[in-house]
Amino acid sequence: MKKTQWALEWRRLHSQTKINFMRSIDQIKADYNLFIDIQIAKYLKTVNKDSFSNDSEARTVIEKVIKTYNEIIAPEHLKLDNLTLSAKTAWFNSIEVNYEEDYDTRFIETINITGNKFENTENDNYDLFPFLEEGLLPLIIFTGPALRTYGLPIERFKKLLGGEEPTEIEEDLITWAVDIVFYVMGSIFEDTKKAKKESLNIAIEIAMEFLNEQDSKEVVNEIKAQINDTFESEEESKAKKRKKK
Repeated sequence: MKKTQWALEWRRLHSQTKINFMRSIDQIKADYNLFIDIQIAKYLKTVNKDSFSNDSEARTVIEKVIKTYNEIIAPEHLKLDNLTLSAKTAWFNSIEVNYEEDYDTRFIETINITGNKFENTENDNYDLFPFLEEGLLPLIIFTGPALRTYGLPIERFKKLLGGEEPTEIEEDLITWAVDIVFYVMGSIFEDTKKAKKESLNIAIEIAMEFLNEQDSKEVVNEIKAQINDTFESEEESKAKKRKKK
């Protein structure tokens, strides 16, 4: 190719690239907004709501959706350019945004805000979750994985901790989650391997009252890890205090 022909070809390609680039900006915006709209609709359907309860919930969800778009969708330039709108919509619908980290973080924050309601509960002389058996209220701090996997919205849990009366289903759900934690603790603190295994199996069986087997096992393992981490941290703190003395 002669220099003059090469120069003309370069100009043609460069001109076409600029046109495609300008077109892609509008397309990127359209893809971005479509993904956000689809994922927000999916989230609201999951939590059985028509709109966000407050700005905090909206901000948390949208931030997670945008992060997912940037990690999964944005790098697929060729795929985005070649899919039809219907195919793109189907793809966006198939993407599952992981809200678990946010849920667990906010669950722990909610528990911490509640303060010492979960401590010194020997007499259970307060009205928070009176349907639980005596002495079991403190176990609520480890129920996050079970409640999250079932799908109890964190905003609803906050209202329950704030004193709003739970429905009969919510009473059953909280009792169920606390029972799981009780038997997971047994699997950790029982004296014999047989007793530990029996407690763990009971915890999984209870979890399966509301969840499938795979999710039940994952929930039980996650609760077990949380309990172990908590008690290990406490032992480390005690050891440090002993060293200082």
